Amino acid sequence: MSPEEARTHCEPGARIRKLGGAEHRPETADAAIAEPETVFDRYSQRAQAFVQA
Repeated sequence: MSPEEARTHCEPGARIRKLGGAEHRPETADAAIAEPETVFDRYSQRAQAFVQA
């Protein structure tokens, strides 16, 4: 792995940019990283509903 590949491999959102190509919007990846609690909240609500059922 070249240093450039290693750098982009470890960057936040790099995988999304790599999969989507250079024209992919990186701001969507940054927004997903900035708000990780939304997915967690969704699953924790499902878990609470499952436990209560």
